[in-house]
Amino acid sequence: MFLQRPSFRIVLLFFGAFGLAACGGGADTNAEKPVPVTTRTVAVSTAPIVLEAVGRTEGSKEVEIRARVSGIVQKRLYDEGSFVRAGAPLFQIERAPFEIALAQAKATADQMEATNDQARREADRLAGLLASAAVSNCI
Repeated sequence: MFLQRPSFRIVLLFFGAFGLAACGGGADTNAEKPVPVTTRTVAVSTAPIVLEAVGRTEGSKEVEIRARVSGIVQKRLYDEGSFVRAGAPLFQIERAPFEIALAQAKATADQMEATNDQARREADRLAGLLASAAVSNCI
């Protein structure tokens, strides 16, 4: 029923002719020439095997260094990457703050010793007064 219409037949005929015209054409001039190809002779030979890998190294022993005291570092007493013996000094730290702290501690100790001596003398004096009943014993 659809194919019986004359307009549909004309359209179908037109597209069929167009399709055949598109597929045809003149002879291709490049297809007739041979394509150049390079060849190589295969031979057995040795080649170096190179393996590259990305990695991260780590020491077998890790040592954590912590300061025993705080202060300003004046000098480093070792070379980077060199071996050091246990107990060897690694840094020289500024002495002034520690000398000041030592002097303050000695002064505090001397002051406490003087206070202790004064308290002993006072206790001896009061013990003599207590023995002669010159002072009351209800302290």
